[in-house]
Formats: sequence, C-alpha cells, structure tokens
Amino acid sequence: MNYPYGASLDDSRSKLSYDLFYVKNFGVLFDLLIILQTLRVVLWPGNTVR
Repeated sequence: MNYPYGASLDDSRSKLSYDLFYVKNFGVLFDLLIILQTLRVVLWPGNTVR
C-alpha cells in the first residue's frame, strides 16, 4: 500500500509505520512486489484501491 506525505503529525506517524514495515521486510521479492504494484498504478490509474 502506498501512503502520501501528509501535513499533520498523524499523517507523518502513519507514513513512518509504512517505512518501518518496509525496512523490517526488506528483500528482493518484496521489492519486486512494489515494482509490480507501481507498474499497475502507472499503466491502469483508474483501478487504484484507496
């Protein structure tokens, strides 16, 4: 899941939790999943889940 940068403290905390999740789960397969999800969003922008 992607999370935009926010202006509030709560938004920053939420983003930090996603960043820490990435650091804890670092790996080639996880990076490949992120790349595939990014391609899906770029190629088919109307199908994003919010």
